[in-house]
Amino acid sequence: MSGPVSAGKSDHWGSRFGFIMAAVGSSVGLGNLWRFPFTAGENGGSAFIVIYLISVLLFGLPVLMAEYALGRHGQRSAIATLRKITADENKPKAWIGMGWLGAIASLLLFSFYIVISGWVFDYIPQSFSGAFSAFSTEAEILNANIGQAVSAINSQISTVDLSAACAFVNDGVITRIPEMVNGQEVLRDITVGDVSGCRFAETTGNKLEIFIYTAVFLGLNVLVLARGVHGGIERAAEILMPAFFIMLLGIVVYACITGDMGAAANFLLTPDFSKVSFNTVLAAVGQAFFSLSVGSCVMFTYGAYLTRDTSIPKNACLVAGADTFVALIAGFAIFPIVFAFGLNEAGGPGLLFVTLPIAFGQLPTFVGAIFFTLALFAAFTSAISLLEVGVSWLEDQRSIGRVKGAIGLGCVMLLFATAYIFRGDLIDQADFLSGTVMLPLGGALIGVFAGWVVPKRILENELGTGTHLNIVLFLLRFVIPIFITLILISGIYAKFAG
Repeated sequence: MSGPVSAGKSDHWGSRFGFIMAAVGSSVGLGNLWRFPFTAGENGGSAFIVIYLISVLLFGLPVLMAEYALGRHGQRSAIATLRKITADENKPKAWIGMGWLGAIASLLLFSFYIVISGWVFDYIPQSFSGAFSAFSTEAEILNANIGQAVSAINSQISTVDLSAACAFVNDGVITRIPEMVNGQEVLRDITVGDVSGCRFAETTGNKLEIFIYTAVFLGLNVLVLARGVHGGIERAAEILMPAFFIMLLGIVVYACITGDMGAAANFLLTPDFSKVSFNTVLAAVGQAFFSLSVGSCVMFTYGAYLTRDTSIPKNACLVAGADTFVALIAGFAIFPIVFAFGLNEAGGPGLLFVTLPIAFGQLPTFVGAIFFTLALFAAFTSAISLLEVGVSWLEDQRSIGRVKGAIGLGCVMLLFATAYIFRGDLIDQADFLSGTVMLPLGGALIGVFAGWVVPKRILENELGTGTHLNIVLFLLRFVIPIFITLILISGIYAKFAG
């Protein structure tokens, strides 16, 4: 039985700039810093980037516009909007489940995303303290129980798919330790990467410290959401995102001066069509889709706060363009430093928490501190949007005020986060379920719903009439569901076959 549904949102974005900053903040997250640059370099450089840009235009933008359009039409949370559309247009109520799917995916993502953000938070004071500078010295290894530390790597880091990045970062062997293999003692090479991996294992192994950082990060999210859309989300985005861009560009300038920009440009921009395959196309489509935060009802929710005089197509293009710009620039902030010190360019969380700290240890402390601060800002604006999906639903359908809703939902999320802190392997499972299964499924359903179920007049009212709408409808109806289904199948197959 459904709860009461509000008549519509009373809070709206106060300015176009505020909305753009909030939407870009939602899209720009930790994945922009560790996933896109590596994926581009490993899949043909500029050849992949061209495919990615086409994917943004053909797949990301249509779904993004559809979510904005449906959200503004309903002026409610995603679930309440779908309930309204199905009732008003006499459509099957089963489509309401699409809203539940997106909401659950958002909260599931949020529940472990705040733990990873807690790791980032913890690395900021470590950067300021100069903790990373010890990675290149033998003193830290010789004064530590390295055998126990390496064991910590194998047990802790493997749970979040970091073992490959941590085991050998190709920075040279700095000592050897005896290790028993099949009953015989052998010497194991210990690299700087092992030491950095040990530090990360030590960081994540300090449960109380990570809990505190996670709780503080979550508390700040709750505080912002409790202040509403205009006074909370928009205001935070207007401050954090410009600061993020300034710091990112500052790191790029520093990387140009001190790093190997030529190697980075070659890795990211040199076209290598021998690496381009159908899997490359799927990777580009998937990257475009996930990078824009579509499929999780986040943009559905943000669209509900748009005023009628806001052009959805124009603003969607701005959001997609800014997100793509950040993804590209991040590569030129990271890889010149990585290549300058001869480190492994492996992507994923290992790039952020293991590889880069080795380089930061040989640079002034402010470089690492600034980088992890901008990473925290990116994580914060993304996390806000994920939790807002749930807060908006509580406000609309349960008539629970934003303050109570944000605090209550925050407490529930802290319980989930605590489980991830003590059982790191659960992060893998939650990430697979939400990112590989639920988000692609939600995106495919949005394409079918907006393209086939929603009356065309609704989209005309929100997006305007003309050729552009016909193109969007064609992509939503035929192209997007097929490609996203392939991505879904590919992700599930890779999980269980590889």
